[in-house]
Amino acid sequence: MTSMNLLAVFNPLDYWRSGYVTVPWQAIAQQFQISPEALVLSDLRDLSHTPLPVQVDRIDPEDPSRDTLVFALTEPIPPGTEDRVASALVRVDSGKLLPHGPGEPCLEVIYSPEGQEQGVRLSNNRLIAWFNLVPDPENGQRNWFAGAATSVQLDHQELLDPFRAAQGEWLGQDPEKRCIQIAELQLPGPPHPIKAPYHPVYLPNHPYRLVSQSEGPVRAGITIASAPFDYMGPDPATGQNRHLVCELYRVIHLYAGADYLVEELFVKGKPKAPEDILVGPEVVNLSFAAHYFSHLHLGDQPTLYQPPHVLGWFAFGSPTPPYPGYGFATDLHVDAVHYPYQGQENHFGWELLPGKAATCLHLFMRGQPEGFDSQTGRLWYETIYQPLKAEIYEETPIAATQSVQVPWASDRPLVDETLQEVRLMKSVLNNAIERAKQEGAQHIYAIEMRVGEASGVEPESLQQAFDTVKQGTMAEMAHLEVDAVPTLCHCIHCNLDFQPVDILCQCPQCHQSAEIIQGKEFELASLAVS
Repeated sequence: MTSMNLLAVFNPLDYWRSGYVTVPWQAIAQQFQISPEALVLSDLRDLSHTPLPVQVDRIDPEDPSRDTLVFALTEPIPPGTEDRVASALVRVDSGKLLPHGPGEPCLEVIYSPEGQEQGVRLSNNRLIAWFNLVPDPENGQRNWFAGAATSVQLDHQELLDPFRAAQGEWLGQDPEKRCIQIAELQLPGPPHPIKAPYHPVYLPNHPYRLVSQSEGPVRAGITIASAPFDYMGPDPATGQNRHLVCELYRVIHLYAGADYLVEELFVKGKPKAPEDILVGPEVVNLSFAAHYFSHLHLGDQPTLYQPPHVLGWFAFGSPTPPYPGYGFATDLHVDAVHYPYQGQENHFGWELLPGKAATCLHLFMRGQPEGFDSQTGRLWYETIYQPLKAEIYEETPIAATQSVQVPWASDRPLVDETLQEVRLMKSVLNNAIERAKQEGAQHIYAIEMRVGEASGVEPESLQQAFDTVKQGTMAEMAHLEVDAVPTLCHCIHCNLDFQPVDILCQCPQCHQSAEIIQGKEFELASLAVS
């Protein structure tokens, strides 16, 4: 069994691509016993083991099962196959994290003079988004901005009021501008002959609290929770009516170099009183329908594109310079898109069909007279509908070690050395393929060998030979891992084991020739196959 800790990465699409991968962290931490502070990932195809951008995010401190590992695959990986063969393998090691570099996504929490959290700014080298946590950020008469992004800048240009911004105006911009605000939630209510069968919750005039925050080389993000609200309705597990205190959780991330935000939504409910506690989990996730609202300036006649047969995304674009645009994508269905919303110019609204969780993407565009719709559709397809996925790699064990006889270095000719490594590696590979086929495997992902320092085989030459002979075989995508075995000698006169200083293996005590007992190994130690 291979000693490497591996994650299998799957590309469900039919073309090569790179991108971001998210996977629950808890099972990985338990399996590999590595702390987030010491986590190092590398692409198994990369012989230099260059660390990949990686971080572990704490989404909800009350629920460790939501902790998330996220990393970036910087090199494209091939398409997957119907038999769930991994497109790539990522090695999980313990080591030093990469230092924080310039231009990485970051966040800043802004506090009032009294120490209250007022808002959060998320930024990368392209996008800056300012989120209000309080309903009245200016302490005036307008108290409906909670949970809204009241400024979004793309490449240093404001997008919520882009026409004034293009003219260099800032102070004269629309004070009502805001976007991706959840105006209302609808939760299932108890059956009633007169009242509507849902429970509405209005959110913009109630403050949010900051639950958690994270930043790293991959993304910066926040988890915010709405003000608590009472809910009387059916329990999702038992169907019995319960009185719960609920909060809407919004997990918002900005990735490195991205012009979009990714948001996750869920509603947590806890019993209001002891009599509301039932058998089962105390905290429940309720089904809900989210209603979004935005106040955007996209010109007099913005173009709406919503594909007729795909209900997971839509896009607005302006035909007027600087051609601002907004795209929305989700893993739920968009029930309806309204413009002008409630008959108001610059008001946009849309509703999601109910679900227990939602993942949404908010794309911001500028300077694109065409293509705003295709860009949104592509992001929905690759990020929401068919994202890259990863899981702990479970190999088919091939435990037996196979040795290959190698001439001792002093007996090997110095000429034709490269051909010698090719012949040796071909022998090892044939043996590996035979063993993999015996186990019913179709692919070899990694070959681990033990090579002694006294075997006369140079690891670099061995790697070059392996890259040559593996082409066109079931090990074409395989990585070669060489474990060096140090030389150890034994003197029969002094009964002494020692490490020689040179090839002669001379005993340091009696100066007689000794026997090499370790270091001539050239062994196939293990395979990773599927």
